Amino acid sequence: MKLTRLRLLGFKSFVEPTDFLIEPGLTGVVGPNGCGKSNLVEALRWVMGESSHKSMRASSMDDVIFSGNTSRPARNNAEVGISIDNSERGAPAAFNDADMLEIARRIERESGSSYRINGREVRARDVQILFADASTGARSPALVHQGRIGEIIQAKPEQRRRVLEEAAGISGLHARRHEAELRLKAAETNLTRVEDVIGQLTSQMEALKKQARQAVRYRTVSAQVRKAEATLYHLRWTAANLEVGEAERAVNKLGALGVQIYTNVAGKPLDRPEYLPFWKKINELGVPVWLHPARGAETADYPAAESKSLYEIWWTIGWSYETACAMLRLVYSKIMDNHPNLKIITHHFGGIVPMLEGRLGPGNDVMGNRTTDQDYVSLRKGLKKRPLDYFKNDFWTDTAVFTAEAATKCGMEFFPIDKIVFASDCPFDPEGGTMYPRETLRILEKLGMDQATADKVFWKNLETVTGRKIVK
Repeated sequence: MKLTRLRLLGFKSFVEPTDFLIEPGLTGVVGPNGCGKSNLVEALRWVMGESSHKSMRASSMDDVIFSGNTSRPARNNAEVGISIDNSERGAPAAFNDADMLEIARRIERESGSSYRINGREVRARDVQILFADASTGARSPALVHQGRIGEIIQAKPEQRRRVLEEAAGISGLHARRHEAELRLKAAETNLTRVEDVIGQLTSQMEALKKQARQAVRYRTVSAQVRKAEATLYHLRWTAANLEVGEAERAVNKLGALGVQIYTNVAGKPLDRPEYLPFWKKINELGVPVWLHPARGAETADYPAAESKSLYEIWWTIGWSYETACAMLRLVYSKIMDNHPNLKIITHHFGGIVPMLEGRLGPGNDVMGNRTTDQDYVSLRKGLKKRPLDYFKNDFWTDTAVFTAEAATKCGMEFFPIDKIVFASDCPFDPEGGTMYPRETLRILEKLGMDQATADKVFWKNLETVTGRKIVK
């Protein structure tokens, strides 16, 4: 193989494309110091695969790219190519099918180098072996630079050996031998690793077998659970239909003024799908529903620390919370929107609802801003009216607040007079039935209602909500 041309572009001082033709015989480059003669030798070494920036007289390999001067800007890449006459077919077998070999190396700032042989991208190692087979290369003794003769004379035996091997044309064999040894070592390492992996997989197989048995059992249990859930849902559906039928019978055949329902059914909220038939039927019948709170001592105040409620908090505070909670669920589940004929009478002046007017009003006007895992904003905007309006205008209420004068005033101010009916929680008082009615009447009379308002609260509103004549 014979070198016929050297082409530089952006390499060190060769900013413009520069071609050096190497004709048969002796080709020389003559010029003063600093004209770039050494750069030509370094370009040859660089395109042959030199990897040391120090050998290029540079602080990093990017420094071989033209860095600019007062009249020219710096370049972002550099390329060196050489043309080799391969008419005698002396190249390695992989590249020996062409008469001319074009070898090029290109570097971009902060991106590294790439090599091509006849336009095909190759590894740096392929280029180095190609030149080693030709008894030359980036560090070949044939490339003599300043001080090189002295280095050869003072070289150690190992370094002199490399000179002789290159002269004998076997340096390429040593390069291939070294690469083969590296591959063999890597293969040995892989074999060792394979043995380790086999050991790990063996232990994993036992775990997977156990998991497979568990999966089979899970599939069987899941099928049983689905069957049990289907049965449960069927029973709930049947029970709901029975409840609907019983409510209809009580109103149509037994003359009931309405029906009573608790704020939850065995701990389940009233907006669950299985109770929708009940609300539909009550909406059709047009009778009132007395909503009574239901909460027992088994509902702990602090479930993470206790198994039951202490100090009868479940009754003292819990019932008022239950009523408010049930009202909220009926609003946001759109049961109120979907059943506009519902007449729900809430016990105890709606529990804590009148005292929460600020939270139910301005507070719920921005519901969703405090929650990130649910789209409550869309839910709020999907209601037919402002949340507070449901509580003030759509729910009915009664006056049973255990003779609490402040609670009575609060409830009377919150709910419209047309939605309030008299009640006293008789006979559950310390006197066995006389205290609560007497004190409730006293408190209401103390409010100074006119006769028309008092008639509404004491009996007219009840006639309106039930549709029955009570006072004759």
